[in-house]
Formats: sequence, structure tokens, C-alpha cells
Amino acid sequence: MKGSLFQPIVDVSKMHPSFKGVCDSIGHLGAKKLMDEMFAQLPNPDRNFSEQFQTTGFDSRVFELALFSYFKNSGYRVERVHEQPDFIVGNGYIKVAVEAVTSSPQANVRFQNTIPYMEKLSLDEVQQRIDNDFPVRIGSALFSKLNKRYWELPHCKDIPLVLAVQPFHEAGSLTYTSIGLFSYLFGERTTTSARNNGDLVFRNEQIKTHRVGNKEIPSNFFSQPLTENISAVIYSNSLTVSKFTRMAYQKGYFRDGLKIRRNGFDYPDNDYVLMPPQYSYILGEPEAHIETWAESLVVFLNPSARNPLPRDFFSDVSCAGYEDGKYFHDLKGFHPLISQTFIEMDSDKIKSSIGKKYE
Repeated sequence: MKGSLFQPIVDVSKMHPSFKGVCDSIGHLGAKKLMDEMFAQLPNPDRNFSEQFQTTGFDSRVFELALFSYFKNSGYRVERVHEQPDFIVGNGYIKVAVEAVTSSPQANVRFQNTIPYMEKLSLDEVQQRIDNDFPVRIGSALFSKLNKRYWELPHCKDIPLVLAVQPFHEAGSLTYTSIGLFSYLFGERTTTSARNNGDLVFRNEQIKTHRVGNKEIPSNFFSQPLTENISAVIYSNSLTVSKFTRMAYQKGYFRDGLKIRRNGFDYPDNDYVLMPPQYSYILGEPEAHIETWAESLVVFLNPSARNPLPRDFFSDVSCAGYEDGKYFHDLKGFHPLISQTFIEMDSDKIKSSIGKKYE
């Protein structure tokens, strides 16, 4: 039987700051319970899963566990017989190989002040990060997986291969939306401006490269050598501890003494708006949105894939790309572009509730 992910197996000095923060926070009791539940159902986890979860691989392991939670709760059959890639996912008709990818910080750093950090940046600095820093960091992570050549493995031959990616490389990286990744994957960018009469003007421009300092990478990932072996890229900026916290609260875990508010921007009903609409709700209230594991995920299909991923394989996830040379975007329900979670705690009430549960 698997033990708890939060039972320390490494010295405190080696613990990832974010792991230690979750362990020390009474407000994350529900998240820890749900993580342990999903870990107990995870088939054949890597032998070093728990160690990496507690040390240098905390973010990537949380992402991997959340991906499994999505697959499991959406009814897919998950196999982890082989060490690589991370998952073989089936829907009863076909199987798809999925490898989790993260862009990581240069050092073992816990980013505590995402909002103040982003607020210090000018609009030009934010745009520079979206147009160049973000693609360079994500591109490096994707190419590192491309070099693994998973499609040559016997159990991956002749089935779609998907890379699922989430950014963790800097404070604020989780505020970068799938729109920026689209520009890198397809080498296109849409710019918006307003005429004097208020009408919006949209222009598409081709992108050849992305540059940060002395590092330059080509744009249009799906046109690069060997990428025909990648059937699609899944993007997420929300499969984090906060996701587990909200989903645990929805399940009724350790609610007493907690008030959780979720704010952010969601994808508009059409692409022809200047600013996406905002949303805000308090979990547990009658009008609160009921969150799913699928929302915020986007599948970008590779138009040149050797083994194409069926457009409806991930049937509850938004999907975008080109089909017969025409752009399409299948938006599936409520789709947050950015999600922020704010927790208010009544420690005394929480401790009292815990005592009642375990008397």
C-alpha cells in the first residue's frame, strides 16, 4: 500500500519550499487529502515519485498527478506499464501516449509574490515576456522531450503522441495563457488595435523567431524537424496545488473555517474582443461555478502529424488548430484563461473541526 505523499522521506533541508509550504499550511488539508487519494489510484508510479515530489520535482509531480486526475475523472483508461512516456491513455477505441512537460526555474525557488511581481512590470515588459521569454522557455522544454524520440518505443509506435506542458519557470508564469503558446506552435500572432470610431482591427502576422538575450529559437514548432511525430500539445496553467485545493473543497474536504474565492479572466464567447471578461465567485455559495478537471486545458493539434490525434479524443477539453488549412477553435464550456485562488482561514475553527473529525 502506498504511503502519504506528505510523510517526509527526505531531510527538511532538501525539501522543496513549496512542498514545505503546503505541509505547514492548515489551509491545504483538503488538497493534501485529495492528492493522496489520487496518488493511491495512480498506476505504477515512478520509484522516485515521492522523493521528487518532496524535493526538486515538486511542480512537475503535482502537474503529473493533476493530469492523471483529469484522465481518471473523465473516464479514460490509464496505463503506466512502461517508464516512458508518463501515460498511455485509452478511450475504448484508440490509445494515446502522453508525456508531461514543465518549464522550470533556474534554481529551487518558491515564488510567493506572483501578483506584486507582475504588477512591477510595464506593459512593454509583460508583452516581451509573452512574445519571447515564454516561447523560449516553453520551446526549450518541448525540444528536450522531442529529443527523447518516444515515438520509437515499441509501445508508442503508430499511436498519437501528445506533449502536455505547463509553465513554472518564473513568478507569474502561470498567468501566461494558451494564446501565447498558439503563437509559438504555429508561428502566428494576432494583433489588435482600435480605430478612432471604436472599431477593432485584427491583423495576423507571421513570426520567424523568438529571442531572449543571446538565445534565439525558431517559431512555428509544428514545422520543425521531427515534430511530425508529435500529434498535439496540451497546455495548462492551472493544474497546481490551488486546483487540488478548490477541487477538494468542492468534494467537502475540510471546509470548516475556510473561505475560498476564485478570480480571473475567462475566454470570451468570440475572438473579436479587446479584453476577456472577468469572473469571480466564492466556492460553496449557491451561484458558484462547479469546476471540472478539464477546464483551462487546451489541445493544439499538429496539422502535419504522422499519427493525428482525433479532434474529439479529449472530448471535454477545448481544442484548436487548423483543418484543411482553416483555423478552428472548439471551446468547451467555461474556459478560464487565468485563475487566482484566495484563501481566508479561521485557524481556531479549522482546528476545532479537525478535532471533531478524529475524536
